[in-house]
Amino acid sequence: MAGRVPDAQSTAVSLIDFDVSADIGFLPALPETGPSAPSMPDTHTRRRLPGTFAKLPRAEFAGEVLLLRLTFTLPIAREVDVMFNTRETCRVWIDGTYAFGREGGVMAPSPHRCPSDQTTKLALSAGSHTLLAAIRRPLPGRDAEWVALIADPETKQLLPGTFRVGS
Repeated sequence: MAGRVPDAQSTAVSLIDFDVSADIGFLPALPETGPSAPSMPDTHTRRRLPGTFAKLPRAEFAGEVLLLRLTFTLPIAREVDVMFNTRETCRVWIDGTYAFGREGGVMAPSPHRCPSDQTTKLALSAGSHTLLAAIRRPLPGRDAEWVALIADPETKQLLPGTFRVGS
């Protein structure tokens, strides 16, 4: 069999390749679920997060609510499932329009088993889109954790490369 099967190729990959950029601000109260998204506070900061499964310690909350803005990009116009999964009470807007929210509960960070109040199916254009999530401060003794992802609505498979640093 020697020579009949090609040698395996290896590529160096760093975990930093999976980092995403996020704008983070804080609000005194959870925004209403109205049609328009809340504004990011002028005091917001830009952070680099270790992927779309991230967390923020309760002690780092500078207000009752974390406002998290992520940008994702689609190479072509298509229908997608947008998921934002957290244990905390949250509200989510996509491109400035209210999409979904919940009053807290369990995490199920996978598109094939995500609770219905943490995902939505949308037809989106090619290009950049914004996910804005308002996350209530977690209970004492626990960190806020979340997962954001974009998936194919039929197969429930993650669409890779939608979230990237600098987007």
